[in-house]
Amino acid sequence: MESRKFWFFCDDDLLSQWIIAPFQVQISPTEIITFNCSEQYMMYRKAKLFGDDETAKQILQTTDPVQQKELGRKAKGFNAELWDSNKEKIVYEGNYYKFSQNHELREKLFRLGNVEFVETNPDDSIWGIGLSDNDERIHDKSQWKGLNLLGKILTQVRDDLLLLIERQR
Repeated sequence: MESRKFWFFCDDDLLSQWIIAPFQVQISPTEIITFNCSEQYMMYRKAKLFGDDETAKQILQTTDPVQQKELGRKAKGFNAELWDSNKEKIVYEGNYYKFSQNHELREKLFRLGNVEFVETNPDDSIWGIGLSDNDERIHDKSQWKGLNLLGKILTQVRDDLLLLIERQR
């Protein structure tokens, strides 16, 4: 039996990389950085991965996810192979921090139930499924035009947080 799906694609959706939900990350033994959203974390880590400290600094200086994304796309020293081998881990971490440190968002995530998250971004065949939510093909995985990496990561984050809470009881 196929799992139930929860379709999402909206900048202010709790599952969005762009929703403002501050969280802190200890970057080094002496440095803690507050990120305003998962997109900022992702793009900061992307720039740092390629050794582009100047762009990483600029990403931290803006609270606008659109600007953060634009800056991240311009990171100097981009290496597709290096990015491909790290991007899922980075996005997982950013979302894990977001939901583990924002109680209200975490509770909303849990209330969605045991569903598979699916990003219905018609313009994104990597993080989404490459189809919009009003396209009938979304109901047939074999017709998806994308990988749904963000949906898979969010599903894993939810499952991992539920497991952590269960173990703490």
